[in-house]
Amino acid sequence: MFQNKRKYLLDEISKEKINQLKKNAKKVGVIQWYMDEEEMESIRLTISYDKIIGHTHFWEKVIKKSTNDPQESIEERTLDPRKDVNLKDLENKKSITKIRYIIKKNPEIFLDMFLKLENSNTLKIKDKEEYYLEIKAKDAEINFEKELKDIGLENVKDVTKTVENKNKNEAKVIDPELKPLKMIDYVQNKLIGPVTVVLTQGNNKKKIEDFNSLIEKIKIDGKYEEEFTPETDALYLFIKSGFEVEKAHFLVFPPFINGNYYPKNYELLKQVVTESFELECDYSPINYDPSDKSSAYKSLEEIFETVSDIISENEKIKRTTLIELTGGHKYPGIELAIYSLFNKKAFYYKQKNSTDNQNMVQLKFPPLPVGWNNEIVDDYFPYFKLLFQKVEDGKTLNYNIFTILPEFLKELFSISEDGSLITVPLIKEIKNKYENSRKMPFGHGENFISLIQNEDMEAFLNKKIPLWSLKWIGDLIPETVEHSQRHSKRLMEFGFSLIRVIEEENFLSGIDLTLRKEFYLILAVAMNVHDLGHTALNYKTDDGINLCIDGLPSLVRDLHSELSYQLLENGDLLDGIEKIDNDKNKIEKLKKAIMYVSKYHRQYLPISKTEKTKEEFFAKNLKMKIKSLEERLDEDELFQNEQNWKEMIMLAARWLKFIDSTDVQSDRTVMEEYTEIRIERTEEEIKSLSYDLLANPSAISSFDVYDEINNILRYLDNKNWDKLDETAKKIEEIVYKDVNRNLEDAIQNGKTSIFVDEYLKKIDRIAFKSRQFLHFKKHQMVKSIVPEFYDPKDGKLHLKIYSESNANESDANKIIEKVKKDIEKEFENSKLSLFNKKVLKLYIEV
Repeated sequence: MFQNKRKYLLDEISKEKINQLKKNAKKVGVIQWYMDEEEMESIRLTISYDKIIGHTHFWEKVIKKSTNDPQESIEERTLDPRKDVNLKDLENKKSITKIRYIIKKNPEIFLDMFLKLENSNTLKIKDKEEYYLEIKAKDAEINFEKELKDIGLENVKDVTKTVENKNKNEAKVIDPELKPLKMIDYVQNKLIGPVTVVLTQGNNKKKIEDFNSLIEKIKIDGKYEEEFTPETDALYLFIKSGFEVEKAHFLVFPPFINGNYYPKNYELLKQVVTESFELECDYSPINYDPSDKSSAYKSLEEIFETVSDIISENEKIKRTTLIELTGGHKYPGIELAIYSLFNKKAFYYKQKNSTDNQNMVQLKFPPLPVGWNNEIVDDYFPYFKLLFQKVEDGKTLNYNIFTILPEFLKELFSISEDGSLITVPLIKEIKNKYENSRKMPFGHGENFISLIQNEDMEAFLNKKIPLWSLKWIGDLIPETVEHSQRHSKRLMEFGFSLIRVIEEENFLSGIDLTLRKEFYLILAVAMNVHDLGHTALNYKTDDGINLCIDGLPSLVRDLHSELSYQLLENGDLLDGIEKIDNDKNKIEKLKKAIMYVSKYHRQYLPISKTEKTKEEFFAKNLKMKIKSLEERLDEDELFQNEQNWKEMIMLAARWLKFIDSTDVQSDRTVMEEYTEIRIERTEEEIKSLSYDLLANPSAISSFDVYDEINNILRYLDNKNWDKLDETAKKIEEIVYKDVNRNLEDAIQNGKTSIFVDEYLKKIDRIAFKSRQFLHFKKHQMVKSIVPEFYDPKDGKLHLKIYSESNANESDANKIIEKVKKDIEKEFENSKLSLFNKKVLKLYIEV
């Protein structure tokens, strides 16, 4: 790869101008390890961060052929971190670490801020930041002066030919104790962006003179180098860990109002924070008094409310909140830890450390997947309901109620000094969490929903998902693998994982980014409603004839995408969507887009006009008028002059086709025990229906299925699932031909509905049920399908199929190979590579 580039040192550019350059730039972290003495070969890690998606890593091997000219020949090769990266190999290598702000992509213009990582016990509170700007063009003439002027820079120092400013001469061997993972962690912390640290403030015994001495020392040499107070030590450790700390927010005990009980330490700490650390400082009073037992219970609720408010305020200005609980009283510290655990937030603790050269270390307690034990609440629900009512009415609990409570609930109360019962802490919180968990199904694709980044749209989804999941009460084909809410959740989980691996920018390629949130809403809703056609009782043919499909499971299966469209068009599934925007035309477009994407997730329906699809047997017999989605959109008045909407809707349908094809894992069979019972039950149902039909041969003589039903029973007894499926297909053809005959008759005689013989419905149920055994077997073999790696240079997405450990190896290999081919076919048919233009190839590992 040949590059035309220039490099500039911005040592005389104002901080305001630097911040302006950084304002709208994409920020990434770069660590480059040089693997040989000549520094001709290096390993480069680029880290990006998104608040919702988290940190993503991209590894490359870089080989440079240096010349005396600023032009360089560079070879870059993507590395698969699962196979090509060994962090041990990077230890004790020269390296550079920087934060890169990508200002422009063509030509590439980026601002590099070099980081000075240290492992010593001292830290410069405010290092002078060093910035370089680079402009790179690939195989193109470029006017560097114009590019500089366009971004507001003139008369900057060109250091392209200055050897001492080249990256490799900035490189040095970091302290051997600072391992690659620690370097990566430092950069990840830096990428998080502005941070507020919430600290519990204690009653330190240091004198004013001690604080003044510390402030003076930091002012003189800019270093913090010894343990002083838990609060200042904690801030020091956060800064040393790479966090971009902007503010310290103290929880102060006891409260101070109008000067009463004013803790002097806060003012002293504030002086250190603002003058020496150069950070903002604030406080919130917490009404905790260690001499008052009741205040301990009250302070728990107060800490929950106060910290939630602090976090909410920081989110408005895009600041992350970190929680530190070293200082202050122990009991409120425990309460703050409880808050962190139940709100999935990490919390930190400073600990003395005498085992190495460091006097103190920062311990991180990670966010854990814990929550309220709603099963316990449910077990004691009648009693909790009684307690909830008391609290809502503002009443205290008397002994006559307390005495009837189960022992577990009695343990939640304490006795105050005056002998009264102190109420259950956070009982309102428990009530709200319990009620929400009853409404919201277990797991609902929260991560994918959060990608929308629009409160009204997210609220609509969160409100409707429980209602959509309840629609599955009417599932007409329950003997299939699970198609209800868990299926939708898995699609959203896969979609989120896919975005995390390939990066959101690549996932959204081909979509007008002004429609970003609309795209995510349409796709998220379609993931939840695209299979609801399984619950429809009636189908209206393209000729306007009504067909009752209850009792015709093969038709429900084949028509479910059409049925989903009709349910969305004629029902109340999307009620409430009008509240997300005042633009009525936009609401109508969103509703119609959801309907189209839900309908076109099946492969027999083409997306573009130029796409050819196989004519399905059922579509021919039902006289379906197959049109591409592009044709439908061209004909629809809502979208005729909306090319961006049309492209976005078609790409959403392509993504749904592909993502839907990946959900073949064993979770769809619920659990092993369920599968055994479901198979046993399905066998019994087939036999019962078959014996009933065979006992009345005259009733089915016109359908010519007598021999086929006998074959069904024979293959069922022998558990010959392949032959069973083959025979069932023949029976389904007979069913469709009879439905076609009825449809022809209705059209010719002007009828508005079709009557289907009840015996034919029984025949179809036998055929449909007989085809589920292979389906179950396929899903039982696959543990999960996971997107694991993406190479942006060749656009190749790597998926991996993990088989169940208890699966028979020969059966598993055969079935997984078929699953692999099916997904590859779905990817090819979706034509994603042509219209997304970033995910060009699919490679599936087994």
